Amino acid sequence: ALGNFAEAKRILSLVESSMETGKAYRELNFIQKYQQKREDSRNRDRRERSGMKEPAIFPKRLEVDYEATMADFHIQQGQYKEAIEHLEIAVKSCKDKKKRARYMFVLAQLYQQTGDGTMATYYYTKVARSSAPYEMRFQAKINRALSATSGGSEIRKELYKMLRDEKNAEFKDQIYFALGEMDMREGQDSAAMKNYSSSVYWSVKNNRQKGLSYLRLADMHFVEQDYVKAQKYYDSCVKVLPEDYDEYVVIKNKADGLADLVYHYETVVFEDSVQMIAAMDPAAREKFLKQTLKDMEEAEALRKKQEQERMLQTQTKVNDQSTTAGTGSKWYFYNSKVRGSGFNDFRAQWGSRPLEDNWRRSEKSSFATNEDGSDSTENTTAVKSDTMTVDDLMTDIPLTQGAMDSSNVRLMNSLYMLGVIYKEQLKEEEDAITYFKQVIDRGIEHPRVLASMYQLYLIYTKRGSAEAETYKQMILSRYPDSEIADIMRDPEYLRKKQEEEKKELNEYAKTLIDYQQRYYGAVITKCNEVINFDTTNQYINKYYLLKAFAISKTDPGNKSAIASPLQALYNSDPQSEEGKQAKIYLDKINAGQPIVAPDGNADPSIYKIDNAAQ
Repeated sequence: ALGNFAEAKRILSLVESSMETGKAYRELNFIQKYQQKREDSRNRDRRERSGMKEPAIFPKRLEVDYEATMADFHIQQGQYKEAIEHLEIAVKSCKDKKKRARYMFVLAQLYQQTGDGTMATYYYTKVARSSAPYEMRFQAKINRALSATSGGSEIRKELYKMLRDEKNAEFKDQIYFALGEMDMREGQDSAAMKNYSSSVYWSVKNNRQKGLSYLRLADMHFVEQDYVKAQKYYDSCVKVLPEDYDEYVVIKNKADGLADLVYHYETVVFEDSVQMIAAMDPAAREKFLKQTLKDMEEAEALRKKQEQERMLQTQTKVNDQSTTAGTGSKWYFYNSKVRGSGFNDFRAQWGSRPLEDNWRRSEKSSFATNEDGSDSTENTTAVKSDTMTVDDLMTDIPLTQGAMDSSNVRLMNSLYMLGVIYKEQLKEEEDAITYFKQVIDRGIEHPRVLASMYQLYLIYTKRGSAEAETYKQMILSRYPDSEIADIMRDPEYLRKKQEEEKKELNEYAKTLIDYQQRYYGAVITKCNEVINFDTTNQYINKYYLLKAFAISKTDPGNKSAIASPLQALYNSDPQSEEGKQAKIYLDKINAGQPIVAPDGNADPSIYKIDNAAQ
């Protein structure tokens, strides 16, 4: 139990030696035992004279316990084959029927773990037919279905029979899961998906089982490349499985990784839908929305009906227990057994809820309390759902040009991002091509159109396809002044651009050093040069500010000259960080305040120039 297996092995070796000695003694004939007793008597006398104790002979009744202990010793270390050897002996030797059933169940699990489905099925069958407790026999039947390599039709019949048995109501999730596993082994994917879904539906108490069923559904949809459904199932799986589950991190990473895909996919579906509705004539639109509202109400009614059916299973179980709870008090609250069962079923249905008002409501903030202290009958969310009208659905329909433009922006962005996700993350180039082409074919002028053309150019170039040239010419003809077009015309464009950017950085850094060293004339000259003749310089906004600072040093009273570069900067780029800073300085000038401290100020800057720094 402490994990000190070396010491455990040493002690168990001594026990084994004693056990072998006991076995050897019991196998002696009458004369041999008489001679052995005389020898033991002499040895005992010698030991007593020397103060040593006589070792006890290992009793036969403990041999089964020894084999079980050795099996557990190996199981704890993952040595399943060695554990099987000892449990086989324990099963053959054990006279206690309940213990033997338990040993057989563990033995079946070990065979299942090592991939021996035939032996696992053999022992699960023996447990199922034994006098073991009902839950163990039930689990043996389920595990037999999960490990069976033959006899599928018979096992199916038994599982369907178990579904009809009322006492298995709380185990339906496991039965449906076992049926799903059998379907998967037989290649019946659609039937498996249906059974896994039923397993999720009937899972009330067993979150681990619900998580495993979600995981099977997620993996099936992932293999089919239905990533939207796969993400939703992975996400549900993460919410119910414990964090110490072996594959929890892997599952969570899959759920998180597909989350962006689901978001953009649902955005495309939604924007396409509302744009389609917006294109209808008013009469057809109203008719369509009324039918949509009716469909939503019917779907909600079906959901409530299914929820009631599931709750009825639990309710029936509670009622059955309350009528067979023994000879104690018939009143519910005086019968501890029935009361305890009710408590457990409440926890299963509602979870752990604090003792407080409105315990059934998940969102207390939306719940209104009347002035007299009584609670209102509905929360605001429920009122909105129950009283939704066609006008409520109309709020998302883009009926104005501005709303349609915003919808198109969201649509184009999400289409492009879907293409990028399929290309870069999922490595599904055909799906990526489909989405990039949709961006182009929409006929909407948007920055993502050029980006999609370039993505298609890269994909087809990698494939060596002639389609690459088609998209290259498309870019050069429709976007000749774009940076992407420059890259296509000149393979060295990016290298040259990097060198130019590095040069611009070095020149700005030199100008800044000149300012710090009070070479204000040189600073103003350089600023004018960049502002007038190098309008694409990446640091041009900073040059505007630097010019204003330098003029403030050389001509602090000339407010017009100081404000001129600041005003030009604000007019050209008001939303940039430098533009916002220019507005602050202009306000200071208008208020008669300096924008920089004059040289030789009594309150020098806390920063110091280090001319040796690179």
